Amino acid sequence: MDEHLDGLSDLVHNILKRLKMGETGAITCTKDYPPEEVQLYVTAYAFHKNKWFEVRYDKASNVVYAKRAEIPDWVVPDEVDHEEEL
Repeated sequence: MDEHLDGLSDLVHNILKRLKMGETGAITCTKDYPPEEVQLYVTAYAFHKNKWFEVRYDKASNVVYAKRAEIPDWVVPDEVDHEEEL
């Protein structure tokens, strides 16, 4: 199992870490690393590194595209305005 995760990490991490805002990386899916698993890894990477991606899967080419994006509006801010909560 560790070898599987190491392989998935190598496949996805090496592409995502180089992306600048607005750039898109292509991650080719394989039998060992299906698109659902790749997409989940991208999501986990986004939360871990606080980098966000628009992810889409192209079934014809069996590629997951991850576009580096701005932090979504739903991310909780570091500081909470308690008066706004009232």
